[in-house]
Amino acid sequence: NTDPTPATRTWTVEAPAPAPDCTTVVSSVSAAQSAVTAASAGSVVCLANGSYPRLVLSATKPAPGVIVRAQNAGQATIAGAGISGSRLTLARFVSTGSVQIQPGATQVTVEHNRITGGGQGIDAGPTSTTTLNDIAVVGNQLIGPFGEDAIHLNRYHDGDGDGVGILIEGNEITQVRENGNHSDCLQTVWVGDHLYFRRNYLHDNRCQGFFVKDQPAPVSDVVRADNLMLRNAAPCAPPRSGCGPPLIGQIFGPTAGIRISRNT
Repeated sequence: NTDPTPATRTWTVEAPAPAPDCTTVVSSVSAAQSAVTAASAGSVVCLANGSYPRLVLSATKPAPGVIVRAQNAGQATIAGAGISGSRLTLARFVSTGSVQIQPGATQVTVEHNRITGGGQGIDAGPTSTTTLNDIAVVGNQLIGPFGEDAIHLNRYHDGDGDGVGILIEGNEITQVRENGNHSDCLQTVWVGDHLYFRRNYLHDNRCQGFFVKDQPAPVSDVVRADNLMLRNAAPCAPPRSGCGPPLIGQIFGPTAGIRISRNT
C-alpha cells in the first residue's frame, strides 16, 4: 500500500445475546419434535445436556416462531439436523453432521451453533427448483473439513419484501480445504435474490470464500460487505498434492445488482 495515510479499519466483535429462558426441557430428539409440534408461538424448547442422533424439526408456526436450543450452550451435541416449515430457530448446539434447511422453508434461523462435520456444514435448500425464503445463518462456527462446502446454498428469495432473502452474518469459517469436490466456504448455485454476506470471518482455509455460480438467470441484489478473509492458502486436503489456486471471491454472471464493500 503506497498511501502514506491509509485508512484505519476496525471490527467490533459482539457477544451473542443471553439465551432466552427455556419453556420446555426435553431429553430426546423425538421429544423435541413433539414439543415443537405442540409449542405455541414464542416458546423455547431446550434439549438437555448430552449426545443425540440427528434432530429433525418440521412445523409451521406464527410469528415470532419457536426456538429449539441446547439447554446449556455447547453442552448438547447432535449428529446433524434437518429443518422444514416456517419460523423455526436452531441455536447453541454442537453439530457433528450437516444442518440441512429443507426446500420451501421460510423464516428459518440457524444461529450460534458449532458445526464440525457433514457433507456440507450448512446445506441450505438442496433443490434446483424450490426457493428458501427469508433465511438467517448468524453467528455460527463452521469448522472443517467438510465433504464439500461450509455453506452450500441453492435457491433463495426475499419473500416478505424486507430486502433480505438470506442473511449470512457474523459466522466464523475455518479449516475448509479443497479435497477434489470443490470445497468452498460459501458456494451458491442456481438462482436467488437478496443475498447478504456480512461481517463473516474466514481464516486458515483453502477454499473459494464467496462463490456464486451456475445460475440460468440473473442472480440479483447480492451484497458482500465488512468481511475479514485471511490466510486462504492452506495445503490441499490429503491425499491431494495439488488443487488449483485458492480464490477469496468469485461471482459468475448473469447478475443484476452487486455491491462489494469494506472487505479485507
